Amino acid sequence: MTDVVAAPVRHRRRRPPWLRGPSLVGVVIIVAWTLVALTLPLWSPFDPLAEVGERLLSPSSNHLMGTDALGRDVFTRTLWGARTSLPVALVVIVSSVIIG
Repeated sequence: MTDVVAAPVRHRRRRPPWLRGPSLVGVVIIVAWTLVALTLPLWSPFDPLAEVGERLLSPSSNHLMGTDALGRDVFTRTLWGARTSLPVALVVIVSSVIIG
């Protein structure tokens, strides 16, 4: 009679679902956006409320998303808006976890 020896089974560690495929892309975007919003005062070129004086400019190297009707930089205002939205999102997440 012949003895058959089974080869050892190697189990690959599976990544958590939030680290697979499209979910990983979403996690990277959220982390990057959060880091940008938190470090914004260190490198922001314009004050979000200051009027540059150049109204309704199209996107350029100085103003990545152009300026609005009051001459404010749209890109800077968008990033400052994200900075404002982060605490609101955190409150919503925490309250939904508490409520269930």
